[in-house]
Amino acid sequence: MPGHAERLTALSAFTGLGGLDLGLEAAGFEHVGCIEKDETARRSLKQNRGDSWPLLEPGDVSVLARTLTPEQFGLQRRELSILAGGPPCQPFSKAAQWSASARTGLEDVRSHCLRDFLQLVEIFLPRVVLIENVAGFVQGPVSALLEIKLALKGINERQQSRYVAHHRIVDAADYGVPQHRQRAIIIMSREGDEPTWPRATHADDPMRAWDAIGELEVVSPPKAVGKWADLLPSIPEGENYLWHTRGGGGRPLFGYRTRFWSFLLKLAKDQPSWTLPAQPGPSTGPFHWDNRPCAVPEL
Repeated sequence: MPGHAERLTALSAFTGLGGLDLGLEAAGFEHVGCIEKDETARRSLKQNRGDSWPLLEPGDVSVLARTLTPEQFGLQRRELSILAGGPPCQPFSKAAQWSASARTGLEDVRSHCLRDFLQLVEIFLPRVVLIENVAGFVQGPVSALLEIKLALKGINERQQSRYVAHHRIVDAADYGVPQHRQRAIIIMSREGDEPTWPRATHADDPMRAWDAIGELEVVSPPKAVGKWADLLPSIPEGENYLWHTRGGGGRPLFGYRTRFWSFLLKLAKDQPSWTLPAQPGPSTGPFHWDNRPCAVPEL
């Protein structure tokens, strides 16, 4: 971005609860609009950000991709600084990769909104486009990268732009977050510029789970439930169900690689947390080293 005092404007799609948007705000961007259709998320955004993050109506990106114009925000085409969003990740997630029946990628109806997002790129022609998603979004059998590149090629031909998709998979733990969380970051500059990626500040000295929650007092810690809850005390810190396979140190209760990675996964005090899942089942970790699910403040 230029160094002179310029109004930095952001349009956010798939805003959710605003995690990506908090970063944009901290970097000095002013939200001209947020696109989010989940009613629970919309209520949270209204309560916590009010008019500073204007919620667009309707909140469906597929509708707005046909009706939205820069003029509605007092902008001309090419004046929007950044269009940012994290399209639904389920079709590209590790869970989808683990299950062949769920490995649908762009064939999944939840991924169709990516095409609507790319339509917004052509409508606004922002200086920069930012997409955040799971690693499978840019690699593996259901990657969306080819779709994005083909869409950008068409936009460039029609609009004389030079968008190029530069991507990198980064781990939040390398930047001081006490959690291993790999995410694909795609940056597209209208002028074709290659981004300067931030330096990994904690690659050799990550924040540990103990640093984050070791001294946190939880009044009513949750209890482990489900068929396998009694196994948790027998699994060492940092291990998962593989401890109880033929090649592990416990009992041969499970076959090797017959369960998902986070099955009975336990935190280790001296390491960052494993990725926290959005909707964990009763046997889905990471579990606290005290052999229980993590409480909300710990998460």
